[in-house]
Amino acid sequence: MNDKRIATRTPCAEAAPITIEIDGDARFYTGLARNISTGGIFVHTFTIPAVGTVLRLRFRVKGRAEPVEQPAVVTWVRTVSDAADTDDVGFGARFPSLPPDLARALDKALAESGSTDFFE
Repeated sequence: MNDKRIATRTPCAEAAPITIEIDGDARFYTGLARNISTGGIFVHTFTIPAVGTVLRLRFRVKGRAEPVEQPAVVTWVRTVSDAADTDDVGFGARFPSLPPDLARALDKALAESGSTDFFE
Protein backbone atom coordinates (compact mmCIF):
# COMPACT_ATOMS: atom_id res chain seq x y z
CA MET A 1 0.00 0.00 0.00
CA ASN A 2 1.34 3.41 -0.97
CA ASP A 3 0.35 5.94 1.72
CA LYS A 4 -0.62 9.22 0.07
CA ARG A 5 -2.80 10.58 2.87
CA ILE A 6 -3.25 14.31 3.12
CA ALA A 7 -4.36 14.18 6.77
CA THR A 8 -3.20 12.07 9.69
CA ARG A 9 -5.61 9.27 10.55
CA THR A 10 -6.50 8.83 14.20
CA PRO A 11 -7.41 5.39 15.55
CA CYS A 12 -10.92 5.02 16.95
CA ALA A 13 -11.02 4.19 20.66
CA GLU A 14 -13.87 1.81 19.89
CA ALA A 15 -14.82 0.62 16.44
CA ALA A 16 -17.88 2.56 15.30
CA PRO A 17 -20.61 1.07 13.12
CA ILE A 18 -20.80 2.42 9.59
CA THR A 19 -23.22 1.77 6.74
CA ILE A 20 -21.74 1.32 3.27
CA GLU A 21 -23.74 1.94 0.10
CA ILE A 22 -22.12 1.32 -3.25
CA ASP A 23 -23.35 3.72 -5.94
CA GLY A 24 -25.72 1.97 -8.30
CA ASP A 25 -26.20 -0.99 -5.93
CA ALA A 26 -29.49 -1.30 -4.03
CA ARG A 27 -27.85 -3.28 -1.21
CA PHE A 28 -26.30 -1.90 1.95
CA TYR A 29 -23.29 -3.30 3.77
CA THR A 30 -21.95 -2.66 7.24
CA GLY A 31 -18.49 -2.26 8.65
CA LEU A 32 -16.64 -0.71 11.56
CA ALA A 33 -14.69 2.54 11.35
CA ARG A 34 -11.17 1.83 12.68
CA ASN A 35 -9.53 5.19 11.95
CA ILE A 36 -10.59 8.44 10.37
CA SER A 37 -9.39 11.88 9.34
CA THR A 38 -10.72 14.71 7.23
CA GLY A 39 -9.01 12.99 4.29
CA GLY A 40 -10.51 9.53 4.61
CA ILE A 41 -11.33 6.46 6.64
CA PHE A 42 -10.40 2.81 7.19
CA VAL A 43 -13.43 0.52 7.33
CA HIS A 44 -13.10 -2.98 8.77
CA THR A 45 -15.43 -5.24 6.78
CA PHE A 46 -15.36 -8.58 5.03
CA THR A 47 -17.41 -7.19 2.11
CA ILE A 48 -14.59 -5.56 0.18
CA PRO A 49 -15.36 -3.29 -2.78
CA ALA A 50 -12.87 -2.90 -5.62
CA VAL A 51 -10.34 -0.07 -5.68
CA GLY A 52 -11.95 2.91 -7.43
CA THR A 53 -15.48 2.05 -6.25
CA VAL A 54 -17.54 5.11 -5.31
CA LEU A 55 -19.32 4.65 -1.98
CA ARG A 56 -21.71 6.51 0.23
CA LEU A 57 -20.78 6.07 3.89
CA ARG A 58 -23.21 6.78 6.72
CA PHE A 59 -21.92 7.35 10.27
CA ARG A 60 -22.43 9.53 13.34
CA VAL A 61 -20.09 12.19 14.68
CA LYS A 62 -20.40 13.65 18.17
CA GLY A 63 -21.91 17.12 18.09
CA ARG A 64 -24.05 16.50 15.01
CA ALA A 65 -27.73 15.68 15.45
CA GLU A 66 -28.08 13.74 12.21
CA PRO A 67 -25.95 10.92 10.80
CA VAL A 68 -23.36 12.00 8.24
CA GLU A 69 -23.71 10.75 4.66
CA GLN A 70 -20.38 11.18 2.94
CA PRO A 71 -19.20 10.09 -0.52
CA ALA A 72 -15.91 8.21 -0.55
CA VAL A 73 -13.70 6.46 -3.10
CA VAL A 74 -11.97 3.16 -2.28
CA THR A 75 -8.21 3.70 -2.58
CA TRP A 76 -6.86 0.39 -1.23
CA VAL A 77 -8.11 -2.95 0.08
CA ARG A 78 -6.79 -5.58 2.46
CA THR A 79 -8.29 -9.06 2.10
CA VAL A 80 -8.13 -11.95 4.56
CA SER A 81 -5.17 -13.42 2.67
CA ASP A 82 -3.32 -10.06 2.86
CA ALA A 83 -3.99 -9.32 6.54
CA ALA A 84 -1.88 -10.34 9.52
CA ASP A 85 -5.02 -10.28 11.67
CA THR A 86 -8.72 -10.39 10.77
CA ASP A 87 -9.15 -6.95 12.42
CA ASP A 88 -6.97 -5.58 9.59
CA VAL A 89 -9.35 -6.77 6.83
CA GLY A 90 -11.19 -3.97 5.04
CA PHE A 91 -10.53 -0.95 2.88
CA GLY A 92 -9.25 2.58 2.93
CA ALA A 93 -11.36 5.27 1.31
CA ARG A 94 -10.69 8.90 0.46
CA PHE A 95 -13.26 11.65 0.99
CA PRO A 96 -13.11 13.50 -2.36
CA SER A 97 -14.98 16.53 -1.03
CA LEU A 98 -15.71 17.06 2.63
CA PRO A 99 -18.15 19.89 3.37
CA PRO A 100 -16.47 22.56 5.51
CA ASP A 101 -18.94 22.12 8.39
CA LEU A 102 -18.26 18.36 8.51
CA ALA A 103 -14.49 18.92 8.33
CA ARG A 104 -14.77 21.30 11.30
CA ALA A 105 -16.94 18.82 13.25
CA LEU A 106 -14.46 15.98 12.61
CA ASP A 107 -11.47 18.16 13.53
CA LYS A 108 -13.21 19.29 16.72
CA ALA A 109 -14.22 15.74 17.71
CA LEU A 110 -10.69 14.46 17.04
CA ALA A 111 -9.09 17.30 19.02
CA GLU A 112 -11.46 16.98 21.99
CA SER A 113 -11.44 13.22 22.30
CA GLY A 114 -7.71 12.57 22.04
CA SER A 115 -8.52 9.03 20.96
CA THR A 116 -11.34 9.52 18.48
CA ASP A 117 -13.95 8.18 20.85
CA PHE A 118 -16.11 10.73 19.07
CA PHE A 119 -18.78 8.59 17.46
CA GLU A 120 -22.16 8.78 19.17
